[in-house]
Amino acid sequence: MATASKISIENAGRIFDDGKNKVVALQGANLAVANNEFVTFVGASGCGKSTLLRCIAGLETLTSGAIKVDGEAINAPGVDRAMVFQHYSLYPWLSVMGNIKFTRRLQVKRQNITSADVEAASGRADALLELMGLTHAADAYPNQLSGGMQQRVAIARALLPRPQILLMDEPFGALDAQTREVMHDLILHVSKLEKTTIVFVTHDVEEAIYLGQRVVLMAPRPGRIDSIYDVPLPAERNQDMKLTAEFLQLKKQILARIRETSGMHTDRDLLQRFTRQAEAGNDPKGAVMNAADNELSTDVLWEEVVPGGMHTSFVMKRGSALRLTDIEGGGNVSALFYNVEEKLERYNMADTLKAQHTAYLTKGFVCYSDMGRVLASVIEDRCGWHDTLCGISNAALVQQKYGTANYQTHRNAMHRNARDSFIVELGKWGMGKRDIVPNVNFFSKVSADENGALHFHPDHSAAGDFVELRFEMNVLVVLAAAQHPLDPDPHYRPRPVRLSAWHSGTPDQRDYCRNFRPENVRGFFNTELLFR
Repeated sequence: MATASKISIENAGRIFDDGKNKVVALQGANLAVANNEFVTFVGASGCGKSTLLRCIAGLETLTSGAIKVDGEAINAPGVDRAMVFQHYSLYPWLSVMGNIKFTRRLQVKRQNITSADVEAASGRADALLELMGLTHAADAYPNQLSGGMQQRVAIARALLPRPQILLMDEPFGALDAQTREVMHDLILHVSKLEKTTIVFVTHDVEEAIYLGQRVVLMAPRPGRIDSIYDVPLPAERNQDMKLTAEFLQLKKQILARIRETSGMHTDRDLLQRFTRQAEAGNDPKGAVMNAADNELSTDVLWEEVVPGGMHTSFVMKRGSALRLTDIEGGGNVSALFYNVEEKLERYNMADTLKAQHTAYLTKGFVCYSDMGRVLASVIEDRCGWHDTLCGISNAALVQQKYGTANYQTHRNAMHRNARDSFIVELGKWGMGKRDIVPNVNFFSKVSADENGALHFHPDHSAAGDFVELRFEMNVLVVLAAAQHPLDPDPHYRPRPVRLSAWHSGTPDQRDYCRNFRPENVRGFFNTELLFR
C-alpha cells in the first residue's frame, strides 16, 4: 500500500439545521486514506457514512473541519472524483454506450479538448464496455437491463474520465446475493487495473471485509468514526476466503461493535426467549414467552434496528416468528403483509376484524388474508392494543404537521411518511401504490368515544414493550417506523424499533391463537390445506 495520503479527513463535522431541528450528522471525523487504497465504511443507519462520502465528493459542505485531496481542501465536486450511487441513475433515453460516454458531454470535460482526446475517450468507452461484460448490450436501453447490468453501466460511466478517487454509496445494496458476489469480484478487478483510490459505503459487514483493505466502523448519535480494522486478507481474493477463521472472526468482531455502538443487543438475557414449540407441547404458558424475564431459549436467527422514520421489507417463512420491540416508547410501526408466493393475496383488515369480533389486535388474534387464510398470529403482546383502523401518514400530512424537511436540505434527517415508505419497499418486490391496503399500526392505541370520535393515546406504548408474530404462511412483511397519522405530537420524532426473528415451529391443534376465536379454527384449516 502506498504511504502518501490521497484523502485527509481532518476533524470533519456536518450539522443539518433548519431553524427548528438540529441534527449532528457527522462530528470530529479523522482519517487518512492512502493512494490506491480500498477503504470500506460500515455502521448502523444514521451514523453519517453517506454524509461523509458526499462531503468527500463535494456534494455536501462541512460545518467544521476539512477534507483534503492531495493536500487541497475540497469545496465543490471535481473531475478527480467520481461517485456511484445505490440507485443506478442512468438516463433512460440513452443507450448503454450513450450513458457511459455521457460525461464527455459535460462542459468541464470539453475544455481544451482535442480530436485525439475524443478518439481516446471512444476507445476507453469500448474497453470499459468489454471489461464490464456489456459489449453485447451496447445499444440496449436501461429498462432492458437487469439490476446488475445497470450498475455495471453506472460504474463504467464513473470510470470513463479516469477519476483518481471512486466513491461508492451502497452500490450493490439492491442486487441479489449471487449478482452481488459477481460485482464484488468485478470491482476488485477494476481496482487492480485502474489503480484508483476507492471509498466504499455499505451496510453489509461481509461485503466490507471482502472488498476493503481497511474497514472503518462509524457510530450514530452523533455520526462519528468509532474504530478501524485492518483486513488480514491477501490482495488477490476469492469467495472461499469468506469461510476462513480469520474472516469469520473479524466479521464477528465488527458486528459486535456495531451492536454496541447502535444500541442493538443479541445477548441471551435480553433476546433469548421461549422453548421450542415441540418441547413446550404448544402450551400457551410454555410455548409463549415468560413475560417476567424476557428469555428466549431458541437461537435468534437475525436482529436489526429500524431507525425512526425508516422502512424495511423481508420474507418470514412459515414456522418462524418475529418480535417487534418499541425501544424508546411512544413508537408506531405501520405494517403490511402479503403471501410472498402470490402477492395478490394480502392482509385483509375487514375480514380480520369481522371474523374475530374486534377492532384492534392483541395476543390471540390473527391476521387474515383475503383468501380466508391466516398470514400471522399474535403469540405474545406486552402492549395490549394495536390499531387496525386509522391507516398511515402521507407527505401532505407530514408537511402540514411538522414542516418541510426534504432530502436536499436534510439528507438522512429528512421527514418521511409511511405511504411513501411503503411505495419504496413495495417497488423492490414488483408492486406499487395500488398494492397498499389498510394496514396494522403496531404499538398505537386509538379508541372511540360514545359519539364515535376517535382518540389517540400518546402514552400507550412504553419503552421495551413488544409484540410477537408467528407466521403461518410464507409472508412478505413491509414495515415503516413512521409516526401514527393521529399522533398529536407537534414535533417530528418517529421512534426506532428492534426486530428479532427465530424459528417457532408450526402450531398444533391445542394452539392458543387457533382456539382464541371459533372462526380461527377454520382459518388455520384453510391455511394448512395450502401446505399439504
